[in-house]
Amino acid sequence: MRFVPALSLLLSLLAAAEDPVPKDVQQKVHDYLLAKDSDAKKLEADLKSIPFDVLARAVAADAWGDAVKEGEGEFEIEVPNDGAKTKVAYFVPPGYTPDRAWPMLVGVHGTDGHAEEERARWERLAQDKDAGFLIVCPEEQQKLWGQGWGSREPERALTLAALAQGMKRFHVDPDRVFLAGVSRGGHATWEVGLLFGDRFAGLYANAGGLRIVNFGYVHNLGPVPLLESLGGKDQEMLVADVKTAVETIQKDGGEVVFHLHEEAGHGVGYGDDPEFGGWIAKRRRNSYPKTFVHAFSRLNQGRAYWVQATKIPNGVLDPTTTKPAIELPKGKKPTEAEMRDLFKQKLADGEARLEAKVEGNKIEITTQKVTEIVVWFSSKVVDLSQPVEVWVNGMRKYQAKVEPDGVKMLQHVRETGDRGLVFENSLKTATK
Repeated sequence: MRFVPALSLLLSLLAAAEDPVPKDVQQKVHDYLLAKDSDAKKLEADLKSIPFDVLARAVAADAWGDAVKEGEGEFEIEVPNDGAKTKVAYFVPPGYTPDRAWPMLVGVHGTDGHAEEERARWERLAQDKDAGFLIVCPEEQQKLWGQGWGSREPERALTLAALAQGMKRFHVDPDRVFLAGVSRGGHATWEVGLLFGDRFAGLYANAGGLRIVNFGYVHNLGPVPLLESLGGKDQEMLVADVKTAVETIQKDGGEVVFHLHEEAGHGVGYGDDPEFGGWIAKRRRNSYPKTFVHAFSRLNQGRAYWVQATKIPNGVLDPTTTKPAIELPKGKKPTEAEMRDLFKQKLADGEARLEAKVEGNKIEITTQKVTEIVVWFSSKVVDLSQPVEVWVNGMRKYQAKVEPDGVKMLQHVRETGDRGLVFENSLKTATK
């Protein structure tokens, strides 16, 4: 008989989980997530009285996307903080309906390519009615920057803006969003994936790799699966850097599939694209890793999973805009490989960095060049029915039970546009 109460509780919880969200609550949540900033605060007052679990289910059930016609199309976006406008080519697979969430691919074209060409590259794989996916491909036009995809803020912002607009226009599964690129688009895939990896379920770079300025961020890819396809006779330094990065990620325990086509040069004719279709069908984002590293250079790059840097000091190195000075060893002239190692060490020393790990209900975070952080609490990371400890740089910053706050949860979803990362509450704290 002593098992009956537990069984009754379990059945009641299962029944509650299956209860539909009241239509008025669903509408309030939908309106709040899409409201202008000036209107959002007014709507929060009505949401405070609604239980957290109801709001969380409303977020999970909500869909931004409307019913759209299958096939090809395009829309225009404005590059954040730049003002330039460009198009995004998209593809809606057969059978698409907005009543269920779909995987989505963000495809980044090469230097001489265009959004339509990149879309066409993926359409055949995307049309499977059971394993199909949405496609959005931003256009990097010559009139914008003129050098293909580079390590510049507007170019990173353009890729993320295309992702955000795709999430709004279609019903996208936030845990099944993938980033892929070819040639310089492959370089962009590495860079955006390294700095914003918590947005993606996987990365696929074809004939592209990371630039040396991105080496300080390589450890970020621990939770993010990577598929890399490269010609062995491509640029010597590109091949060497990709090999080193792949080895580093594997040592970190990350998932990498690396196809090095020894006799191929620079191109996309490797034949690995079809593998990508099956690859994404088996992968979902690791949304709540219990261990991760996140290095970055700018404050807008400082969010990773359930930790966010909210203040960094002056002097954080941004190698995409400032080349670090290398102190040469005395007595001998270093080789090129030694010079590159010195450069990589400078990157590691100058970057901002978060390192997080969870053991039981103890969260430990160490930082470099970060002065304030927000820790987001999730029942998928710690047991929220018990007290939680938060330690930052060896100092205990929190020890108590976490009470769910539905408005804070909605604020995070609204700010990030990410319905797949739902947090019960948060803690803002200085790192010293």
